[in-house]
Amino acid sequence: MQAHACAITHLKDIARVLEAFLSASAFQGVVSWSYAYRLVQMTEDPRGEAHPAQGMLLEGVEDGLDDGCGEKILSVLRRASLQGMLLIVSRWQDHGRSPGLEVYGLEIYALVVERCKELIAGIKLAMRAEVPAINGFSLQETRSKNFDFSFLPPLPEPRVATKFGPNHFLYDTPMNKPRSLRSLLGGGDVNMWMTNDESLRHLEESELWALRSLRQPDARIEKVLHAVALLRGQSPPVLSGDPAARWGSLLQVLRSPTLRTELLLFDARSVPLDTARGVLATLESMQANDVRRANPGAAALYEWALGIARLRCAGSMEEAADSVVPLKPREADLPLPKLGASASVRKGLANGSRRCKMAGFDRSRSAALLGMTLL
Repeated sequence: MQAHACAITHLKDIARVLEAFLSASAFQGVVSWSYAYRLVQMTEDPRGEAHPAQGMLLEGVEDGLDDGCGEKILSVLRRASLQGMLLIVSRWQDHGRSPGLEVYGLEIYALVVERCKELIAGIKLAMRAEVPAINGFSLQETRSKNFDFSFLPPLPEPRVATKFGPNHFLYDTPMNKPRSLRSLLGGGDVNMWMTNDESLRHLEESELWALRSLRQPDARIEKVLHAVALLRGQSPPVLSGDPAARWGSLLQVLRSPTLRTELLLFDARSVPLDTARGVLATLESMQANDVRRANPGAAALYEWALGIARLRCAGSMEEAADSVVPLKPREADLPLPKLGASASVRKGLANGSRRCKMAGFDRSRSAALLGMTLL
């Protein structure tokens, strides 16, 4: 196949161009001519002057032996916004004259479009090279401008949160160490990202497209997507009711074009504890190999959801273990010296601070009695 282009201004030019091609000796072996054109018909005012802006856009196609190829050529002209052009595709054949659909099948349409695009790209490149120079510079060079931003100050680097702030006198000392390196990208945990990456390593884009194209999924795949939606807080419906409507709602989990990145940077601490326990109970009753036999992408999502649920439940136990319990004051049980004091005095010392609240007991009297006893 070969594509040809010619500028035309009138419908009569189409017949002249085709006649020139047919009479040329180099094109005697062509078995089919397909073409399309787009032309603005001139209109004349009462004074006899032509105004192309007021004209009507004319379009036409011819398929020859290749049905539908003319429409494909016209679509290329429309996408390129070309007017006043005739675009022709000639097809050769070794033996006989057969329709293009019998020789190439539906692939003929892709071949025709490819030849037309290559020709238009070559014409644009040649026109760009022939642009006249203006004051020593080409038109393309005058349109492009380069700006120098080297005078601008460099962008500040992101600062990791430290123990002391910038206004503290220990800010520039070695004692000012970062509090934690877990929140470099907004609150995530590096160890958690590594765990997510291990689970999502086999979640390729082709597997996601395979999941999106399912019409009657397996029940195990539905459970996995339901668990992923619960962990991400998307509130999916319960696994009951109409299967088509249920699967349509679960497919919303896979709609995001950046799904793998979102799952990779997901923070397990944002999941409610009750939700994590419910997901863990659901997924632990399943086997990873069974899910992998149903769909490899669903198996990767299963491992991710199971890991997030386990991290969240394990994190709740660590939080409970690390929680600070306030100390309760306890009265000191100090042994009293065996002195010759009266029983009422020893009873008052044993009661500690409560002795001041006893009815009829005076602090000055107790101090005097204690002093006399020690003497």
